[in-house]
Amino acid sequence: MEEKSQQQTYNQIDHQTVEDLMQAFIRLKRKHIEATNDKKTSEARALVLLSHAPEEGLQIIELSKKMHVSSPFITQLINKMEESGWIIRKNDPKDRRVVRVVLSESGWEAADAVKKQFHQRFTSLAEYLGPEDSRQLSKLLNKTFQFFNSKAGE
Repeated sequence: MEEKSQQQTYNQIDHQTVEDLMQAFIRLKRKHIEATNDKKTSEARALVLLSHAPEEGLQIIELSKKMHVSSPFITQLINKMEESGWIIRKNDPKDRRVVRVVLSESGWEAADAVKKQFHQRFTSLAEYLGPEDSRQLSKLLNKTFQFFNSKAGE
């Protein structure tokens, strides 16, 4: 019964609306890919992830998984961030073979700056859209997430 109702709803939505929705998602995905291929963006993502990590830090493989990139990429990124003075490598006290990565003092400052910039970007978006459209976009994006999350196993 519910499937028939969904089919009727789909038939009421014109083809152009579906195409426009797909194109909007494709454009957003392209912007995301552009951003994640930027080394500075990767550094920013790593800084924020490490700022939320447990006190003992993260292993490179853990950071790799969280960022959805390869371990060699993370190793290069960590090397560069270490040269910048943002991170410190530490041996795991439980297993000396394991290396963990934590933020240095300047790394914490850099992470805070990234978070502020990210917040400012969304503040600017909310100002551009206005309160009503901002609430509506938030509601629709959350509803979209729920939809895709419910379909994840299919």
